Amino acid sequence: MSTVDMLERLGCSAAAVGTGEQALELLSKDQSFSLLLTDLGLPGMSGEVLAAEVQRRFPALAVVIASGYGRVGSQSDGIQFISKPYSSVDLEQALDHAARAAAAS
Repeated sequence: MSTVDMLERLGCSAAAVGTGEQALELLSKDQSFSLLLTDLGLPGMSGEVLAAEVQRRFPALAVVIASGYGRVGSQSDGIQFISKPYSSVDLEQALDHAARAAAAS
């Protein structure tokens, strides 16, 4: 099952893009998003760079980074990590944690 399918089954509306640049463009055009879920390994800018840029431009947006390599060395506050492969239960927990962290900041 794809991540978009998992998100939709969890009751989320999801939009998928292929690059970090496309994600930033979409977030700039549509302010209705409450969370960014990104992979660490993206073409072009990395998921870590994307997450940092999203936190700078959209500080209220929760951020979750999925990685098959574990957590990255320098972690920013407010970023939730999820290890791949993950189940829909793992994803739901990561989303909940990220949303709580974003609300607290």
